[in-house]
Amino acid sequence: MAIHKPRKSWICFPIGFGLGVFIVPLFMLMINGSPFPCTFRMIEARSVDKSFIAKTVQVIFPIVQACGGGAGSGGGPPPSQPECPQKHPQYMQRDPMIEGHGLCRHACGINCATNDCQVLQPPGVVTCVNNSTGSSHRSCTYALVRCGSNDACATHDDCYDRSYYEIDPIGYRRQCDIDCTVVYKSLCYDWWDGNNYQAGPNPITIDYTYPPTAGPVQDGPCP
Repeated sequence: MAIHKPRKSWICFPIGFGLGVFIVPLFMLMINGSPFPCTFRMIEARSVDKSFIAKTVQVIFPIVQACGGGAGSGGGPPPSQPECPQKHPQYMQRDPMIEGHGLCRHACGINCATNDCQVLQPPGVVTCVNNSTGSSHRSCTYALVRCGSNDACATHDDCYDRSYYEIDPIGYRRQCDIDCTVVYKSLCYDWWDGNNYQAGPNPITIDYTYPPTAGPVQDGPCP
C-alpha cells in the first residue's frame, strides 16, 4: 500500500516568491502601464500568520484598489484621436467604392460627366467630430461636386451596378441600355453623355462629397 506523505510547507515558498516577483508586476504592467508604482504597497498587506491563499488575496487586492485598474486613474491608454468619417451622413459619396468603380451614382453621364456636373466653390461642407471622450475635436471639410440627375439616369445606374454580380455582365448592361431607349428613345443618349438631365422624369441635382480634409486636433469638445 502506498503511504500518503503530507505536502511539505517549503513547496509554497517558490510559488509565493514567483507570484510576488513575476506575476504581480506583470499584472500591474497590464492594468497600470508600469510594474512598479504600487507594487511595494503589498508589504503593508502581508502577514506571516496567514495562509498562502489569504496572503495572496491581501497582496493583490490593495494593489488593484490603490492603483485604480487603468484609465480612471490615468494608467490606461490615452484617448483616441478624432477621426473624420469618409462618408458624410447627409451626402452621397463621389466615389462610393463599389464593384465596377462607378462614380457619382444616379447622376446622368458617365462617372461625374463634366457637362452636367460642376465642382462647387470651397469650402464645401464643414463638420466637427469629437474623439471618444470629448476631450478633443477637429474639423472635417468635404469638397462637393453637383450633378444633374433624373429617375431614368438613376434606374440606369442601378441596372449597371447590378450587372457586376451577373453571369454575363456585358450582356446585362446592354439590356440596361435597351430598357432606357425603349421608354425614352434618343434622350437616353443625351443623358449618357451628361447632357439635358432636365428633360427626364423628376429632374434634380445631387451633391456628392470628395474624401474629407482633416483639420488640426484641438482641445475640448466641438463648439
